[in-house]
Amino acid sequence: MARPMVVNGLTDDLALFKRYPRQLERQPAYVEIDPEARAITAGINAEVGPPHAVPERVWNGRLRRYHLRALLSGPQATQLLRSERVQTLAARICDGYEEHYDGSRYMGRLSADAEDAELDLQALLDSEDDGIAVLTAADVYVDDPAETGQVTADTTDEQIAMMAAEDARGTEAVDSTWHVLVKDLEDYLREIRDRLRG
Repeated sequence: MARPMVVNGLTDDLALFKRYPRQLERQPAYVEIDPEARAITAGINAEVGPPHAVPERVWNGRLRRYHLRALLSGPQATQLLRSERVQTLAARICDGYEEHYDGSRYMGRLSADAEDAELDLQALLDSEDDGIAVLTAADVYVDDPAETGQVTADTTDEQIAMMAAEDARGTEAVDSTWHVLVKDLEDYLREIRDRLRG
């Protein structure tokens, strides 16, 4: 009897969201299967691209990666990975996996059934809708808080924390179908305050 799939779950709401400064797009997210460990997880590619570099084990097919288009929170992604449909497809991929040496390095390859399961898994992931919306400081503050007087050189860290919390709460009605997450507000307001202090 085959070993069950191990799900390496994610608890952080923003585990699959990362957008570097001066980048318009967030870093691509993926679902990854380790056939040898029979483990499945989700993550983000931290390499700036495109193209986005991948680890050698992914390049050699020993780790199998699948693009996750939808933006999900960590718990939402974990729930998806634990779903019966994903578990069944992942098990077929692992069952049809083997490693071989091509004369210079070890490579992973799949049986015909495992390749079909990969196609079905990617199609399933492609059908997922966004589960969260992420707003950054640039989305929340259309007007410069320094110009509006919201932040001055005398603003304290405690006042900034209160402002950020209040402004974050004000975004909750953006779209009731999404769980809206707000990040970086305190850092943004603190940078403005520190700039005003010179």
